[in-house]
Amino acid sequence: MNRQLLEFYSGTGVDVEGRTFDQILAWDDRRWEHSHNSIQWVFPLDEPSAHNPKAPLLDPETIQLFRTDERLRGNVFAAYTRAKDFFWAQDPPAWMRPRDHNHLRFTRILKFLTLCGFREQAHELYGDLLGAVASHPDVISQRTLDFWEGAVK
Repeated sequence: MNRQLLEFYSGTGVDVEGRTFDQILAWDDRRWEHSHNSIQWVFPLDEPSAHNPKAPLLDPETIQLFRTDERLRGNVFAAYTRAKDFFWAQDPPAWMRPRDHNHLRFTRILKFLTLCGFREQAHELYGDLLGAVASHPDVISQRTLDFWEGAVK
């Protein structure tokens, strides 16, 4: 079980930088865009991050807690809502550029939601992404689309 991650996500602990879950969610969009080591804490995965060796990892026991603990589930939904607000703050979305680093973030978020039993939200986000891409078909690579699709399966 990943106790540090669970304490962070429950609001009783901090990440390796000393930040709380609530602090990160309260950041303005500019800080969300420019922080490259917080996304792995807000949307952890069961595989190591290539960009953040200090990122927490989900193990089967921690995943089960994310699926069943109401406080954790509430915070997952809060993180999902904040991410959607961030990604769709502009029209067209700021991430609607070839090879934007946020494309990787979407894959992470989709995988996290799927792993933790938030399939409805993962499919909703995936649908939103496909809808945005439909109006700008030359911006997102097929490889990225394949990653997004694989993340919701």
